[in-house]
Amino acid sequence: MHCARLGFQGLELLNNRRLTLPIADEPGDWLRAVRRGDVPFDEWWERVLRLDSMLEDKLSDDSIPAQCDSAVIEAWMVATHLAFWTR
Repeated sequence: MHCARLGFQGLELLNNRRLTLPIADEPGDWLRAVRRGDVPFDEWWERVLRLDSMLEDKLSDDSIPAQCDSAVIEAWMVATHLAFWTR
């Protein structure tokens, strides 16, 4: 389940520059079905390979920065931890 989740989230982050948590709609429903054991291995494997291929295609996308903005990530991480621990 986590392998596919990372694929979905990686694509969302690269395409939309944000993450929706929890994962909604069809991908979220499908991931929960995987977790319950309701998805046959072959279906899971085919979808994971498709997600991997889609992520690999993003390597040639010039609109995606070559490096992340570490300051933005660190600020989000600190704010998220503080919000959790001070509530």
